[in-house]
Amino acid sequence: MTSAPLKTLNARSATVSKFDVAIYNPVLHKYTYQNKKTGEMKDGQTFRCLLVCTQDCSQYLAATLTMQGTNAKPLTEAVANFKKNKRFRMDKTRLKYGVQQQYIHTPVKVVVDMAGTRFDALVSDGDGDAEQLAPEPPMSVADCVLLTQNQQFDVTALVEQIDPEREVNDQRVVREIVLVDGSKIQEKLQQLRLSFFYDRYPSAKDQAILKMLENAAENAKPLILFAIQGKRPRKGTSSKLPATSSSPQPPPPLVRVASWPYLHRRSAPRRRKSERRSRQLSRGRTTPRSKGLRPTALCCKACAQIPT
Repeated sequence: MTSAPLKTLNARSATVSKFDVAIYNPVLHKYTYQNKKTGEMKDGQTFRCLLVCTQDCSQYLAATLTMQGTNAKPLTEAVANFKKNKRFRMDKTRLKYGVQQQYIHTPVKVVVDMAGTRFDALVSDGDGDAEQLAPEPPMSVADCVLLTQNQQFDVTALVEQIDPEREVNDQRVVREIVLVDGSKIQEKLQQLRLSFFYDRYPSAKDQAILKMLENAAENAKPLILFAIQGKRPRKGTSSKLPATSSSPQPPPPLVRVASWPYLHRRSAPRRRKSERRSRQLSRGRTTPRSKGLRPTALCCKACAQIPT
């Protein structure tokens, strides 16, 4: 059976189709969190990577494996098996549900649960060929500028300008970064302005990101920026790079609940009050169910790579 294009992966094709993919940017995140029931601090781990279609590098998606309880063995095995550029045939794919598509930064708008998915190793044509299988974001700067809602996205662009550091408050500062890629709207060259927030005394990671941006601007090297958080302001449009903090706190999981955007879903026609009350009493419910709103979710932490 031949492999299918990764862009065809959905809930229906996940269990019947096979997909040839390459591993990109595998990372094991370790963090601590507070148990809501006991209040105790516990250790957690999550393995994350991007799966790139071997047929078309513009087709890629996020995959994750989360530690269940205190059993870290599956994650240790994942680190050993899923090396960068290694190829697999993905079969009987399990998807993670409950993730809002507009907050998935990859062009293929699904997230793979590696715990229930089968991966059979493939023989690559050689390290050089495998090395070329890096994600190629299909969106241009012009496409990003046209976004009209809060959206995470990836883009490949040149760093045209980095503004001086500007104070946000006593603890935080921000620098504005301007990206270009030559794309136009109505013959006008488009720019994408990013806001990079970080601590006044930046962490080693923030310093590395700033140095990478400065080197890219100086040498005119294109950058691939992943999981840029595009946020719709009151006037105009802007984007920001997810910032890190030097204060001790757990890194965000691949899918974290957002506190600001909410969606209200209604799957059935509105019933009359008397009819709803009768159904509640028949089910043994003495008080009406509260109309809770379901929060959306955000997707993974940003990283940036210089294409080789």
